[in-house]
Amino acid sequence: MSFFKNFPTRQYDIQSIGETVNIKDIFRHVDVDDIAADPYINYTYYKVTSGERPDAVSQKLYGTTDFYWTFFIVNDFLKEGIGAWPKSEQELERYIAKQYDDRSVLQVLPNAYSETSGLAASFGELYYKNTFLGLDLSHEYLRIRRLNSNAYALVDRFDPNLFQLYVHKISDVKNFFDFESTGYSGEADYLIETYNPYNAQNPLYEQVEQSNDAWLEKALAWAQKGYATTVNGFEQQVATNLTQREYLRAFEAYVLGKGLIGWQATALYLNGRDAPVNYTDTVTGEPMTAYDAYRGPYTLSNGETRYGPYAPELETASAAGLTIQSRYELEVEKNFARTDIKVVKKSQIHAFAEAYKKLLL
Repeated sequence: MSFFKNFPTRQYDIQSIGETVNIKDIFRHVDVDDIAADPYINYTYYKVTSGERPDAVSQKLYGTTDFYWTFFIVNDFLKEGIGAWPKSEQELERYIAKQYDDRSVLQVLPNAYSETSGLAASFGELYYKNTFLGLDLSHEYLRIRRLNSNAYALVDRFDPNLFQLYVHKISDVKNFFDFESTGYSGEADYLIETYNPYNAQNPLYEQVEQSNDAWLEKALAWAQKGYATTVNGFEQQVATNLTQREYLRAFEAYVLGKGLIGWQATALYLNGRDAPVNYTDTVTGEPMTAYDAYRGPYTLSNGETRYGPYAPELETASAAGLTIQSRYELEVEKNFARTDIKVVKKSQIHAFAEAYKKLLL
């Protein structure tokens, strides 16, 4: 429609594959609420089929492609742009693969203790170990290594609500996960360490070493707070005439490198799409936190109360009284929900377009 010709353009990744195109930013100035009070605005709903584009829906509903833009005005979720339009099965698969499949996930659940020898946490009154709480994982040169193995992965981020550590660039997938055909290996122990991607002759080598020193200083302070006994044992054995760097590297080798402070992963997911994102008590229908889902209590299908940890390799989720939704399932659910869009009735579409045009002028 010609009255959009002076609108600024905006880049959108229409197919969610990293390729952007310029389209008119038609909804940046006026909210449909400004005209919704007028009596001629009447809506109905339309089910978008897989792969059906906005212009095709406009042609089907109104006999012209001119009114495709109204869908982005009257649906709040579509104000995010063309990327929020319901995706076809192929588009959704590409989107999920791009978002999640280059990351693997380790489920690292905290262990609770009544004594004050761990780390205090906001999710309970007890003290916790086997947690990354308070440890800076944003450092660029961190990797997580399987205990007693040379298999490692680079650390990406940690989700403190779901207790999920995202990793990538796994050096040896089989030994890092130790899985056979299922891609699941049960529990496994890991340790965190720094690394330097440059050789000593590279000008950037010392810069990275200094950055790693700074992280180790913070890690040492973190360990002194939550693992005082372990750190005290290290300090009693380490030489007293070490430089600061030598001391920090000794701490890394002795405490972190030998797994004296390590982490146990309760569940491992090769593809990030398979990692849980929502938990529900199957019997009560109530949502559960990741901590409660794995540690309990939750209700079994026979009415009994179960306390964790939940062992997915031994029993199905439904038998354990849990409904677990993966990130893949959530994306499919969200995409399906978006196939029901609100549309202006055909008898009112011209009046709507004119009213919108007047508000823009």
